[in-house]
Amino acid sequence: MRIQLYRAVAERTLAHAASAWSRDITQKQIATLDSIQRPFLLNITGAYRTAPTAALQIIAGIMPLHLKLKMGTKLLQPTNYEKKAVGWQHHPSVSLEEDRIQIQEEGDEMGLTIYTDGSKMETGVGTAFYANMDGGSRSHIWYAKLHDQNSVFQAELLGIVKAIQFAKAQNTPALILSDSQSSLKAIKNMRTSSPIARGIQDQLIENETIRLGWIKAHAGRIGNKMADMLAKEATTSPQAEKIFTPVSRSSLMRELREWATQEWQKEWDRAVGGRTTHKIHPKENIKTNKLATRSHTVYNWTRPIPKLPKKIPPSSQQILHMWINRNPPSLCHSVPSF
Repeated sequence: MRIQLYRAVAERTLAHAASAWSRDITQKQIATLDSIQRPFLLNITGAYRTAPTAALQIIAGIMPLHLKLKMGTKLLQPTNYEKKAVGWQHHPSVSLEEDRIQIQEEGDEMGLTIYTDGSKMETGVGTAFYANMDGGSRSHIWYAKLHDQNSVFQAELLGIVKAIQFAKAQNTPALILSDSQSSLKAIKNMRTSSPIARGIQDQLIENETIRLGWIKAHAGRIGNKMADMLAKEATTSPQAEKIFTPVSRSSLMRELREWATQEWQKEWDRAVGGRTTHKIHPKENIKTNKLATRSHTVYNWTRPIPKLPKKIPPSSQQILHMWINRNPPSLCHSVPSF
């Protein structure tokens, strides 16, 4: 609860307008930010006031403030990132018929059945479709490689986009099958935030002979196997078409977080203080450490933890009872003035 309060209130208050001054931050400013953050870290961890700030940040899983602020000042090209769609694209009365997008598994094929798939692996991101034409007497394949930062969700949707374009060129009713329920549900939602899904909605409204359906992955369908194989092959094949599509906001945040955590790790490795804690926690952890939520932290205890005697003298019982039931200091009283 204290960590959530810190991140929601204190951290965001300090981050206000930080992009105007934190791009070329000085060591003096870093020290000032550490001094502002320190009371919160002490309150969250319950550590001694002599504990190094760098160690407290690791124990609590809270990133140094100057790195958090720098995440918002990184120079990025806006056109490289996907803009989230909001509101209604069409009048609320305009919608896709219930049978146009089937979330339940489709059984029968049509004269033109297209299987789509997307894949994200260490080798990259790929998308593909396999078209089964004239009852299997003819077929057509297509596959492409996306940017490594594109998501598998985007890859799945782009496979459907290209399948619709191919079906329109054939000028015949078509069934497009995908094993991604999340993609189909996004397309079915007329208020989806995905620009790619909204583009698919436009195509389906214009072409009433094209239907979308779901197929279970790895269920033995040859078309689905082919699409899966092509999507994976696209990540390494030099023959694969190269497609640029803006990277999603989640990928942007992941990229910034990875950069910040790498910088944090470098600072933690070369920090002067907190070397005892470094032996226990050599790696940073952006997630809250479970031990940080306990009432008593033992990371900076330099000696073995003493064992309590089996029988506690009556004179000591009252002191222990008072210690166990003590009230921790209020976070509101620990907010520094600046």
